[in-house]
Amino acid sequence: MTKPAAIIQKEQRYLYILCGTALLLVALYMYFVSATIMHVVVRKEVTQSITQLHSDIAKLETVYIAAQHSISEDIASQNGFVETTEKIFIAKNSDSIVLSYNN
Repeated sequence: MTKPAAIIQKEQRYLYILCGTALLLVALYMYFVSATIMHVVVRKEVTQSITQLHSDIAKLETVYIAAQHSISEDIASQNGFVETTEKIFIAKNSDSIVLSYNN
């Protein structure tokens, strides 16, 4: 039994469509896998960059705090204050004028 030529052409057309769709799906799969890999690499680089920036910020904050303390010491020494090793602590008692409330 032979099939009519129209049926054979129809089957060939379906085969071409099926092969084209399969090739398209393979191409899309390869594109999405490569895009995912690229995004993972970029994310890793961005994370390293953020870590480096946090480290740089911490260094700059350290320099800022050191500069702030040196300015404070300079201003204090100009006003006649001197640095001592003896520490004085002030305790707040309940007998304090500020803390007592008598009517």
